[in-house]
Amino acid sequence: MKTLIILAMCLLAGSSLQAQEYLREVLSKLESVKSATYDLYSEGWMAGDTLPSSVSKVFVEEYRNPQDTTIGSSFLEWDSEDQTRFELGYDGTVSVYMNRYQKVAEVNDFSNQFLPVRLIQPPFFNYVTSIIRYTLETKDNVIREVKETEKEYYLKLTIDEGVEVEFFGKPFHFPEMSFMADPIMVFEIWIDKETGLPYKYKRELCGSNSGIDECSNVKLNTLPDKNFDLYALVPEGYELVRMGEKNKYDEEPFKLADKPAPDWTAVNMQGDSVSLSSLKGKVMLLNLTGIGCGVCQLAIPFLNELDKRFDKDKFQLVAIDSWGKPLANVRNYISRHQIGYTFLSGNEQVVIDYKTGGFVPFFFLLDENLVIRKVIKGYAKGTTEKKIIDAIEELLK
Repeated sequence: MKTLIILAMCLLAGSSLQAQEYLREVLSKLESVKSATYDLYSEGWMAGDTLPSSVSKVFVEEYRNPQDTTIGSSFLEWDSEDQTRFELGYDGTVSVYMNRYQKVAEVNDFSNQFLPVRLIQPPFFNYVTSIIRYTLETKDNVIREVKETEKEYYLKLTIDEGVEVEFFGKPFHFPEMSFMADPIMVFEIWIDKETGLPYKYKRELCGSNSGIDECSNVKLNTLPDKNFDLYALVPEGYELVRMGEKNKYDEEPFKLADKPAPDWTAVNMQGDSVSLSSLKGKVMLLNLTGIGCGVCQLAIPFLNELDKRFDKDKFQLVAIDSWGKPLANVRNYISRHQIGYTFLSGNEQVVIDYKTGGFVPFFFLLDENLVIRKVIKGYAKGTTEKKIIDAIEELLK
């Protein structure tokens, strides 16, 4: 493996050795951060998007946690407008996520992990620390670029290892995934000259997606030692449920079987409203999906073929983005993945009415009178496909 270092000479004088020395100084400062509070602004992008597909703002309390030998940090996230409204937390042992759709607190103890890492996004300072340490120490096939402007330094790290590389306290090389268009990873970090600390990063999986996190109103080392009880932060009226185990809410979508499908109004790619009631008269496979869901993306070739398989006068396939992405992003997604079936832009109301809790993909098979006849959760190539085809054929008899 080769490692290439490029030092931009615009304002930063000297050699690549000086760039490495500067990054070591930044790393040393980051390692001195025992706790931090900050406002975090995040954007999510899909390849080809002209607008972010998601935007969020949270207030974060981040703690160094040496007892956690996985990511090495604990954190709490609060609503940016109401800092008493708990959203997500990780204490080094479990994470708790507030599912507002179902009014449950989802507890993940990571006992059902299929990978040797905890799949939880580390907090800002932990994440950039891992990236910079990797930049200095790795023997992987990478390109490093460091540039200087009047107020900041800029680091760009391009990783070409043939697989996705991510950071969960330590670098982790994911197994090859079939839905990845290009396994090249690009990380960009902006470092404020005045503080000597990063304030923004961008992560990009080339040809797939990218995300930007930027922190502001940063206060360092002002929090007491980590001493919080995640369960005590769950508001009254929320039920604790263990992730990966069935609970009463998981059964709610299936209880819709043999009942009239809840009506919905979504938007087509011309910007016109389309209602479920206007589509009465044919058997329908309704796919509630989410732009950015890898498993949903894997199902697209099958759904394209399924749309052609049955008589158009008797069958229709309709997919709705239930994650509420902007219409421009939905159009881009359809074009990029060459989707040939009807694909609509939805909102959270369809999640509420169909009781999915935001989980995707879901498949609801409706008869010509818009009564739900079968509900299928998730997608597995082969298995799910047979279930769907058999159910449609039975209904069309």
